[in-house]
Amino acid sequence: ARTYTVPDAVQSTSFIMGANAETVPMIGARVRCTTQLDATTNVTAAPALGLSVTLLAGRKYTFKATLFVTATANGGMKVGFGGTATATSMIAEGVIWNGATIGVVAQVTALGTVVNSTAAATKVEITGEIVVNAGGTFTITNAQNASHADTSSVKVGSFLVMEDVA
Repeated sequence: ARTYTVPDAVQSTSFIMGANAETVPMIGARVRCTTQLDATTNVTAAPALGLSVTLLAGRKYTFKATLFVTATANGGMKVGFGGTATATSMIAEGVIWNGATIGVVAQVTALGTVVNSTAAATKVEITGEIVVNAGGTFTITNAQNASHADTSSVKVGSFLVMEDVA
């Protein structure tokens, strides 16, 4: 039996290992936010830099995104899913925290949908599963829930873990 170790931040859909130069599908990836994403008077979703992975067609993945955020009740927080991949099916649950208090729990079933909060926020956790129809990128997006001069931010160190399960 061979053991394959996937390094952190694998960005390709496959890698080559072993004496026989085998190509192995991506089995997992962990990526992190590399630049703080600030939204001010802006409700248009933008990709959180670094929180994107490439998915293969016909595969099933589980994922967990943990976003360290700052948002006031004025602007709130809106987190969604974008990219170029298309889904046969998807289900995810998002929890938006304000300190030790759960502000919002929401379930979404499609790419392009969002988990949003009109309250102050300090952390967002999203877990889910996606069955990919057409391969492409899967990206976490962010914006304000309501346009306001207060800044809503996704901080550096936020991360996305994706695992190929079938």
